[in-house]
Amino acid sequence: MTTLKKNFEFKRIMNKGKCVSGKWITIYVFPNKLKKLRVGFAVSKKAGKAHDRNRIRRILKEAVRLQEREFDHNLDIIFLWKNKISADDTDFYLVKEEILNLYKRFLQKNDEKTSVEND
Repeated sequence: MTTLKKNFEFKRIMNKGKCVSGKWITIYVFPNKLKKLRVGFAVSKKAGKAHDRNRIRRILKEAVRLQEREFDHNLDIIFLWKNKISADDTDFYLVKEEILNLYKRFLQKNDEKTSVEND
């Protein structure tokens, strides 16, 4: 798993990728040709001070790391934290569950579009 860091990478994925939103997180997914999973994490300044944003980012990274084998390895994924929940109220297990649910929703959404196009 490689981390996306460049602004142009984030812009490309957010403009051209597919989007799925949940209660706390929005994910943007775009295929890559590198045959490896690349992920990026974005937490707005509205989520709190730097130490709060860093805590949220650490929670997101760990949740993704533990579920890395669930993801296809030819994708770029951005995890965008919504501002509704503070760092103190963040529960790791709920975040982990939401990430997996969002990815499954993305796969279902993609399968439906693929099956409609093939008919």
